[in-house]
Amino acid sequence: MFRIQKPKDRDFIILNLTDIHADNCDWSPDHKHNAPLVTTIRQTIERVKPDLITLSGDYAWAGQNESYVHLGKLIEEYNTPWTLVWGNHDQERGYELLDGVVESLQQFEHLIYENGPKELGRGNFVIAICEGEKIIEGLIMMDTHNRVKFINKDGNEDWGWGKVFPNQIEWYRENVCKLTDLGCKETMVITHQPIYAYKLAIKNALKDGIDIKSISVADALKGEHFKDGYDTSFGINYEDVCCFKEDEGFFDVIKELGSTKNCLCGHDHVNFSSIVYEGVRLTFGLKAGRGAYWRPDLSGGTAITVSSEGVTNIRHEFVDVAHLVKD
Repeated sequence: MFRIQKPKDRDFIILNLTDIHADNCDWSPDHKHNAPLVTTIRQTIERVKPDLITLSGDYAWAGQNESYVHLGKLIEEYNTPWTLVWGNHDQERGYELLDGVVESLQQFEHLIYENGPKELGRGNFVIAICEGEKIIEGLIMMDTHNRVKFINKDGNEDWGWGKVFPNQIEWYRENVCKLTDLGCKETMVITHQPIYAYKLAIKNALKDGIDIKSISVADALKGEHFKDGYDTSFGINYEDVCCFKEDEGFFDVIKELGSTKNCLCGHDHVNFSSIVYEGVRLTFGLKAGRGAYWRPDLSGGTAITVSSEGVTNIRHEFVDVAHLVKD
């Protein structure tokens, strides 16, 4: 378990960046993807002034090893602790290649990371945010892997999006219990791919007859498209939730233990909803930059405020990069 201290005289601020999807060449100043990407990262960091930067996956495509180092060098300029979980594209060519990326990132002074138990994947670990000796928030970083086999409706074996595995759920239970025994009252789970509950949340929260495509980003942030009882929810999903085809059972354990009040993920580039569903806020992090598919009006990061009592606010920090887009 890593420990990081909250400043005594103010809140602790986390900035999440996700789905950068940069090739090696994207880091060249004259590449069309460079300005939207670098501007987004720099402006979000400089505006939010985080105490910790979390990255929720898909920084490059597997094999584009130089891209990870370029990203690390950029973040290191800000002398801020940073941490990450891996996305499906980061590990789509296997653990041997990913382990090489991990080794190359060890050069960075401010990176907080460990592989965790290798039978669980890569990057399962806990960060305790502390105020003195008291743990005020536990960040539980969890791998959702690449793609996972399932049996489709025709009875045939097929591949679906990744998920949290049963042994990881038990690992989660063990670590929540450890944190609880240490006096930690609240935790947050960070993954790349959304857990199945995200699909249930948007289905249950939206008012009937809503035309999602007609809702602007500004209107989506008002949350008026959600039913009564979802008053503090905001944002919208412009695409279907890309999670595993079946309920992995993780959300039931989250509710049973009662510790995790927030889940944060990436993966779905044009989803930015934050829905309080059955007592847990499920948030899609805002995508950073142009890599892969995107919307220029949905570039930025997600800021999380942690007080002495835990998470008190989550908001998206948008960066206007439309004027930087070159076709």
